[in-house]
Amino acid sequence: MTFTAMGALFSVGSCMACTFRGKNDTFNEGIGGALAGIFWGLKTRSIHTVLVSSVGGAFFGFLSSYAVQSLSDESHSVNKYREKFAYFSPVSEASK
Repeated sequence: MTFTAMGALFSVGSCMACTFRGKNDTFNEGIGGALAGIFWGLKTRSIHTVLVSSVGGAFFGFLSSYAVQSLSDESHSVNKYREKFAYFSPVSEASK
């Protein structure tokens, strides 16, 4: 139940951040991660754990979103290097 609630809070936090900020970027997932981390820390009833888990949740939320966006960017695409490192030229339909 805890991880279900954390996932729901992450989703709600990132969607609300996107709505309020009017931007869809990596900081929204950081805000959602912080909200999920706060929930994790509140279960222990320790302010130190709340602070550490919210910072950790924000960091991992931001990091995962940044990694996904940078890997899906066209500048990091495999197609960019396909011709450069190709050992064989592609076979065209006319040469078959």
